[in-house]
Parts: sequence; structure tokens; C-alpha cells
Amino acid sequence: MITFNRFDFMKNMSKALDLSMEGLQDHHRKVAYIAYRLGEKLKLTKSQKRDLIYLGLIHDVGILKWDAHDEKIRQIAENEFEHCRRGELFLKNTYFDHYAKYIFSHHDHYIGQNPSGLSGEEIPILCRILFLADRIAINFNPEGCILKQAKNWKNMVRNEKIFDPHVLGAFNELAEAEEFWLTLGDSDILNQRLEEIGDEEAIIEPQEMIALAELFAKLVDHKSRFTFHHSQMVGRIASYIGKVLNLPKMEIIFLEIAGLLHDIGKMAVPENILEKHSALTEEEFLFIKRHTFYTYYLLNKVFPTQIVRAAAFHHEKLDGSGYPFKKKAEELGFEERLMAVIDIFVALSEERPYRKGLSYQEIKNVMENLVEKNKIDKDMVKIVLDNYTELQDIRRKLEGAQFF
Repeated sequence: MITFNRFDFMKNMSKALDLSMEGLQDHHRKVAYIAYRLGEKLKLTKSQKRDLIYLGLIHDVGILKWDAHDEKIRQIAENEFEHCRRGELFLKNTYFDHYAKYIFSHHDHYIGQNPSGLSGEEIPILCRILFLADRIAINFNPEGCILKQAKNWKNMVRNEKIFDPHVLGAFNELAEAEEFWLTLGDSDILNQRLEEIGDEEAIIEPQEMIALAELFAKLVDHKSRFTFHHSQMVGRIASYIGKVLNLPKMEIIFLEIAGLLHDIGKMAVPENILEKHSALTEEEFLFIKRHTFYTYYLLNKVFPTQIVRAAAFHHEKLDGSGYPFKKKAEELGFEERLMAVIDIFVALSEERPYRKGLSYQEIKNVMENLVEKNKIDKDMVKIVLDNYTELQDIRRKLEGAQFF
């Protein structure tokens, strides 16, 4: 039985979250690292420190739309608790359901007046640590003299009443070490340190990996009201077709995970492009074309090659005209060809800003035209169209489900 590494996956998904927050490089990894180091100083348990890493890697899962860097900081000041609530709702009834309450309170002020109703020691210690770690990370500037900035930071937070004084004390000790600040200022070293910290219990079974993939599929789908269930549909339909074809169980799992994560690179695409009601400009389409490139590198070295290729090559074409790798027919296997057709089928079935969902005949016409032009595989088209009724049932059930 093939297993998966949860820690490696979550590190890469933290990069996906950063892609949606243009201007904050390695933000989630920095928070994870700072929180872990504070946990060490405070002598937390091994389990608590592991939780701090994972919470740091996903703490801003409730923030979906960001502007320029200065605007980000302003939004955090003005809507400090809104994204905490959204993050809590997002994580409920998911793989990380047990983290939802911590995400809700990760901006709670020690002095109180929080939406949670908590104050002081009532606020979970993990939240008190995350709050300070987040503030340090978001205001940390890797440019210029890092060690001078460190001195300024200690002065800035010295009299802050919104932070737990015990956590502040741990930070003041930690801040004395130059290596702490220099690590934050170097992306490669930061990643190396996170690897060293790691998670000894990171190996998980396929069903757990599917649950994790579903969480991030929902995150991508939430970037636009027109793609609320797109990734989940592609994953479910890929799994269904795998069963129809009597594929081995592990191949079906691979197809489902690839379908769920095929658009993870869209975290790098601005929402105004995904939501646009008219035709995309040339420059906007170039933004769209980035997403499969990021999908490849977010999944590579975390998953088996079959999953990576099926997810990242879904916009490649048999004649070599696709993107971003310009693969040709002889370089595209069964999984890649099937995923490309499923993605087109789901996209044509969905309502989009510029059109209604298409009928069976309209979908058939579009796909057959693409086959004639040597863009997609005719055998895969036949498989999908032969199961049209069942696939539309899957789509309708998902569309009727609540997002949170």
C-alpha cells in the first residue's frame, strides 16, 4: 500500500496559500517556524509543537482575496477577526476539524474584547503563540539589515497589551539569537529548518490523503462563485470513471487526488480574472496559463509521478498546442488524456460568468470538434459521453451541497 507524507504536502500547500496573498513570501512557513520556536521556549509538549507547525502552515486559510502588500496590512487591522471566523467555518467537518477552534481565536487579544468571548489565560496557548508569530512574520522585511530590524521589533512589542506577557517573554529570549532572524530572512534556510523540525508522524494512508486533498480543492473552488465545486467534481468524476473501467484501486485513488488538486495552481490567479464576465484579454489569459505550471511544482516530489502528471498536464493537447509544457501525443498517457477530457466536460457543464452550462448535444459538439482538431483523445471523450447521465448526477449533487 502506498502512503503519503502529510508534512511535505502541507508545506507545499502553504506555498499555495502564499500565492493567493501576493507580496507575502513564505508567510505561512515563517509563522509555522516562529510558532514552533516559541513553543520550544515555553516548553510545550511534542504534540503541541507539532500542532503549532500545522496551524502556522494554514492559519490564514480564511483569507481569500488580497491586494497589494500595504493593503494587506490595512485589511488585517480593519478586519482582524473576519478571516478567523471564515477559517474556522472552512475547516469544520474537514480533515483539520480539530484545528477550527484555534483558527477562530488566532487573533484574540490577551486583554479581551474578542468575538470568542475569551481573554487572558482562557485563550488557548496555541492561539496566543500564533497571534504573536503572525504579527512578527507579516511585518518582517527580508530586505535591508535584518539584525537591525530585529532590535526594532523587540522595542515595538515590549509594551503591547494585546499579547500574552509569557509569550512575549519567550519571544524576547528567542529574539536575542541572531540565527533566529537570519533564518527568517533566507527562504532556503527557513525550508531546511522546517525539514529538520518535521513531523515524525507525517505518514498517512490514501483515504487520509484524499480528505486532505478535498480540503484544498474546496479552497481553490472558493476563489470564484462559478467554480464552487469544480475541483471536487473533477475528482469525483475521475474516481467514478476509474471504477467504471475497473481500474486497480490505487489507480482510482491516484485519479481522484489528481482531479481534486488539478487546479491548485489557480491560487496564483487573481479573482477578478476568474470572475470576469467578458472575454479575457491576452494578458489575462497569460495569468490563467500560469496555473498548471504552479500545480506541477506544488505537487512534484510530494506525490507519485502519475498524480503529478495527471493533475498538471490537463491543459496539454495532443498536437502540442497546449500549456504550459507543450507536451505532444506521444508524451501524454492514459491519465493525462482522461483528466484533460474530464476537466473540459465539467467546465462546459458548469455555469460561467459569460454563459450558462451547456446541454449534452452542445458538449458533444465541442468535444468532437476538439477530437477532429487532434486536441483531445476520442476514446476518452467516448468514455465520458457514454456516462453522461451518471456524471451529471454527480455534478448536480455537488452543486446542491453547501460550501461550508
